[in-house]
Amino acid sequence: MKKEERFCKTCNKKKVEDEFHFFFHCSTLDSTRKAKFKPILDDNVETTIMNDHEKLSWLIEKDQIKEFSRVLVNLYQDRQGSNLEEARVTGCLGPHCGEL
Repeated sequence: MKKEERFCKTCNKKKVEDEFHFFFHCSTLDSTRKAKFKPILDDNVETTIMNDHEKLSWLIEKDQIKEFSRVLVNLYQDRQGSNLEEARVTGCLGPHCGEL
């Protein structure tokens, strides 16, 4: 599947789901992101002037990698939970739901 066709199935805002959408922009993951990423980013003044690419690079540096890994797991679990709830409601789980 081409990147420009890979829409986020979690927030349903017709946004391409890439690592930057997942880590920084998916509205479904806002509460986890604010609870987990915000403390990490707020502890470093430099991150306030960084773009998403710079923030991601900074987050995966060796000093932050353990905390970043924990946040990544939490985001993934929340995303999976959201998708499972959608499947429970709609009876459909997978990349082709809603295309018929």
